[in-house]
Amino acid sequence: MSYLVIFMPALVIWRAVLPLKVSKYSKGLLTVAVLLSAFKFQIIYALGGPMFFAPDVPWWLLLTGNALYGILFFFFFLLAASETVLLAWRAVVKIRRKNLPEKFRVWNNRWNLVLLATALFLS
Repeated sequence: MSYLVIFMPALVIWRAVLPLKVSKYSKGLLTVAVLLSAFKFQIIYALGGPMFFAPDVPWWLLLTGNALYGILFFFFFLLAASETVLLAWRAVVKIRRKNLPEKFRVWNNRWNLVLLATALFLS
């Protein structure tokens, strides 16, 4: 199993799902959806057997799994790039010895929504 399969949902859950101001139930559902889409290949292999190119899985399940995995894949890389820029910005703020603004969390959630919409468009 690739490390990307583990790191991808971990970053998305940690930086996009957990900071949301929604109920714990909604966060749990989003976490399950992220994990199911991240482990798409393992789930299809378990349901369809060893025939990866012609699995005995309904077409709608394959199509949905591929779409969700594509969205997660693009969202992960957009989020990782955003986090890299954010880390550099925080370093500059720390060097200047200033505090991060309080509305930063709201801005970060809105930025994650823009990244998710971009991932939807790209996939």
